[in-house]
Amino acid sequence: MKGVIELHKLKVTLTTILLLLIISTGTFASFYYEIPYQKEFLTVDEDGTILLHKEFAFHVLPSSTEDGTEVWVGLPTDGTRVSEASYSLNGQSSTPTYDVEDDNDQYFVSFTRFPAIKPGQTGEFTFTAKIPDLVYWLDKKQLDKAPEDQLVSISYIPAWWEKGTVKNLELTMNLPQRINLEELTITNNPTSTQIVNGGLQLVWKYSNVNPNEKLHHAITLPRDYFAANFTPKQTWMSTSTIILITVFILVIVLGITILIVYSVKNRRYQTPIMYMKGDKAYTSFDPIETALFYNLSTDFISKLIIVGLMEKRVVQFKDNRLQRSATLESLNWYEELFLDSVDQNVEIIPEKWKKNFSEMVSHFYEKIKGYCGQQTMSYYNNLLKKEDFSENEDPRWAILQEQLAKGTFEKPDNKERISSYTPAYLNAYMPLFYMTVINSSLAQENHKQYSHVFPGATGGGGNSGPGCACACACACASSGGCT
Repeated sequence: MKGVIELHKLKVTLTTILLLLIISTGTFASFYYEIPYQKEFLTVDEDGTILLHKEFAFHVLPSSTEDGTEVWVGLPTDGTRVSEASYSLNGQSSTPTYDVEDDNDQYFVSFTRFPAIKPGQTGEFTFTAKIPDLVYWLDKKQLDKAPEDQLVSISYIPAWWEKGTVKNLELTMNLPQRINLEELTITNNPTSTQIVNGGLQLVWKYSNVNPNEKLHHAITLPRDYFAANFTPKQTWMSTSTIILITVFILVIVLGITILIVYSVKNRRYQTPIMYMKGDKAYTSFDPIETALFYNLSTDFISKLIIVGLMEKRVVQFKDNRLQRSATLESLNWYEELFLDSVDQNVEIIPEKWKKNFSEMVSHFYEKIKGYCGQQTMSYYNNLLKKEDFSENEDPRWAILQEQLAKGTFEKPDNKERISSYTPAYLNAYMPLFYMTVINSSLAQENHKQYSHVFPGATGGGGNSGPGCACACACACASSGGCT
């Protein structure tokens, strides 16, 4: 017995040392930046399209240990097209490679293959894009009014930065066709207005804009500002669409998909986040992607997905059983794959789950190609060591933190212990973690699929295997590898 105890102590000691080594690597990599200026120019044409010209400077702070090597800029709509771009560093201009990408119904233009911005340096970017579908009917009542009395609206939020302060932000909106300021209703008063070449120009200026701060701008203007053949977008469903969706929901669950697609396509625009990646860690995972990165058990990952669906009321507990419900919420890519793999009672359909889980892991692999797995693990190890997550944050982070710290959710012996076992705001989800969603045999097959996508992957859901698998895959894809 003494030998067993000593062996156990040795395992605990080695595990502790390993975790400390992994976590400590996060202190070797840091990426700090600020935005000296950001200028956005919008020109509203009479054909309903809007021309965007954006300029910004990106300064990597001297305290940063990483270079700036890639920029992602949020685009307003899925039809936005970038026509040209330029980059300047130390007075030398070049043309960066850029691609428009779609990530969970958010649209970005990514700039790559430009001279890296080293700590202490400032790179300057400009690009031009044409934005359709940004002019909306003000409301449903406008269609019943006389043409000269109809109103439309334009809303715009300058792209915000994930972690950097914008020292100076300027938004300019040009209305080249003749219009009087009195004809406009403006929700956020401009800093200045003036007449330029016979048209109206509105200018908003800000300083020291905080990270993730969203500055809303909206104007209402007469419909006849635009050409007669232009049709503004609407934000409501037609009667025929409502009837169609209702019938589908009543007859078959596929109606849910139609409703979601429709609501996503017609929702008001908000600019996605704009940020720059360093050349090491991926730092924009959500809890599900983090669980995939750690290669946690598919049973736990599926439960974490269900928690998100419960938050959206797509899945609910009824009579101690899980059931699906209709929703207007948009779904994440992994939520769509999961729901395609279960029946109305959220019971797994094995063959569909095998296929969809493989697609889930493959999609995740594509997201993290080019990033260093070891640095990414260090980042999330540090994130999950922070103080307790509050109930205002995504509950899945707290659940993931608890899982990685304790390795399992053991059912409390009595109700008195529940409150001390986990934060009160998580109690509604805990019964889910005392159930089994993915059985062990199916989980083993899932792990084989995972190992196929990430060659060399080991471990089946513990804390050590997945980090190594992702590190190897990312190192293979990364030009510099991991250090």
